[in-house]
Amino acid sequence: MLKTFISPLGPDEVVVRLKTFVDQEAFDEAHPEQFAGNKPLIGKFEQDRFTIHRKVSQSWLLSWITPTEWFKPFVYGWISRDSTGSRIDVEGSWRLLVKVIWVALIAGATGLIGLTTVFAYPYSITHDPEHAASNLITGIFILSVVSGVLIVIPIIGWFLTRNHLGEIQSALKEHLQLRES
Repeated sequence: MLKTFISPLGPDEVVVRLKTFVDQEAFDEAHPEQFAGNKPLIGKFEQDRFTIHRKVSQSWLLSWITPTEWFKPFVYGWISRDSTGSRIDVEGSWRLLVKVIWVALIAGATGLIGLTTVFAYPYSITHDPEHAASNLITGIFILSVVSGVLIVIPIIGWFLTRNHLGEIQSALKEHLQLRES
């Protein structure tokens, strides 16, 4: 999602208004979510940019073992002065690091299993011909299961967080008087 909005508010007032409905990202051990504040959105703010994401509603330990946290979408915004107020460019997506790690994990796991299966086959034919075919089929089965699981996990993460970007965008429009340009 990449959108551009226009606001009648000045850039400084945009940041001030953001802070009224978004909690500052501050670590707090007293809260089960590990973030201070009671607002549903958490963010980091600078003069010309911001990052916003939803606060998890469960304990931090439970959230870190589910795809909800791994594939949680973030909204990145850039604020610039415009003739009528402010121009706000908003981009929403998963973190780049999560995308890179997940692609590397899928490629590495499937490549390793595939190569092991392929290069073990000639050895199995030579030294264990009775089980060579079943070893090959087992390798193909393991490859299919691992790649399937590694592809289904981001789909589950998307399914659990599919409305987060829309909710954050609606909150931005409502509080900052945004209209699309």
